[in-house]
Amino acid sequence: MFQLKEYIAPACIILLLILSYFILKPFLLAIFLGGLLAYLFYPLQKRIFPNAKNRTWVALFLCVLTLLVIIIPCIFLLQRTVHESYALYTESRHLIAKGVFQNCHTTFCLNIKEYAQDPMVSQQIQNTITLATNTLLERSSTFLASLPIILLNLFIIFFTMFYFLKDGPKFLAHINDLLGLPEQKFNTILTRLRRVARGLTYGYTLIALLQGLLGAIGFWIFGVQSPIFWGMIMAILALIPFLGTGVVWLPASIFLILQGSLQDSSTLVYHGVGLFFYSLIVVSSVDNFLKPKVMGGAANIHPAIIMLGIVGGIISFGVFGALVGPFILAMTIIFIEELILQKKCAHESTLQIK
Repeated sequence: MFQLKEYIAPACIILLLILSYFILKPFLLAIFLGGLLAYLFYPLQKRIFPNAKNRTWVALFLCVLTLLVIIIPCIFLLQRTVHESYALYTESRHLIAKGVFQNCHTTFCLNIKEYAQDPMVSQQIQNTITLATNTLLERSSTFLASLPIILLNLFIIFFTMFYFLKDGPKFLAHINDLLGLPEQKFNTILTRLRRVARGLTYGYTLIALLQGLLGAIGFWIFGVQSPIFWGMIMAILALIPFLGTGVVWLPASIFLILQGSLQDSSTLVYHGVGLFFYSLIVVSSVDNFLKPKVMGGAANIHPAIIMLGIVGGIISFGVFGALVGPFILAMTIIFIEELILQKKCAHESTLQIK
């Protein structure tokens, strides 16, 4: 006989879960990143403070340490970016005041000069400069407007990290109670998830650092100023899918080629062409071919799953989805293998014995 009372409690739980999801939805990515940082720093906590009785102060110390590790390089890069931008602006003003085509002697340079002096082309160039300036101002305004949201997400990341470091073991014990798994099975799942998280995180970091290092070496070889600074910028951009290091080395290559063509310098042209092919073959190949293999091998997940997770994660979660997507797919595969497939195998073995 149908009894409505039996379904009231499950319906309330489902409703509360749905409402909770919509409440936490804007911060799910920040919560995930906080948990990931807590996981990465938890071994450091156990190594430095193995017998600490007050976990609150230890967790707070690690959160502050992490914040400093993030903020100090950002301040350095911001300072260098402002310096390089000002130097580029000053050099551009000096070049425009002196005349871009003042020492124009080559056929290529003379053709560009004649083309640029056409009224329609000149107007188009002015329109392009105006559009670029307006776009830059609009993006700057958008960034400033979104700064409170960014700061709020940073607070949630470190708030979550603090409590995961402080109460992580208790939190995992509660999850196991809800799942109702044997302790050995739950530990096996945690071990595989740790391997995935370590592979994805360290894979991303190491590949980005390697691309930045190779990019800096290329800039130094081909005579681009401030190769260490631009190498650091490329390492950061390597973490951002669909941008990558090409945002730096491609304009640098084109600039060297154009500069050599305008100044009748074969050396600068060769340097620009060499930087282009070096970056395309060496720097980009690390991202396109080595990253899926390194991340997949370290996480013990097929590279195709990694690539699908990266693309799907970016579409669903934005930039950080490149890390979240593969982790979610890997976690799904682990749960299917550990909970469903092994139960099926055990059931088939039982039937064979009977």
